[in-house]
Amino acid sequence: MAADVKDEMKLSKSLRKFPDAFEESHKDSRQRINVKHKIETGDHSTISQRPYRISPAERRIIHEVEKLLQKEIIQPSKSPWSSPVVFVKKKDGNWRFCVDYRCLKKISKRDVYPLPRIDDTLDRLSKA
Repeated sequence: MAADVKDEMKLSKSLRKFPDAFEESHKDSRQRINVKHKIETGDHSTISQRPYRISPAERRIIHEVEKLLQKEIIQPSKSPWSSPVVFVKKKDGNWRFCVDYRCLKKISKRDVYPLPRIDDTLDRLSKA
């Protein structure tokens, strides 16, 4: 059996074993989103980029962001830092809401702790 098929089977087994581990909707997300993190930039000054121009079609997507604000899934930022929004068209014709963090990435201090390997993580999850 191919390694990716084995991984898929392990993941499927874990998902069936722990069906409540993932939400099907955002209805209860509000209670779990109070997460704060810090991006180390050293003594670099604040970066505040202007928004990119967007098309009328992309403006309609902003309505979806307003819905997320109303549902309190996201909240307005009070940060002096800002990066522009970019809309990327997906293969199915829908739009993906992205943020262009390239300038922030250039000044961010690298994390010395690498991400764990996905296959190791799946192995540990399947044995939990």
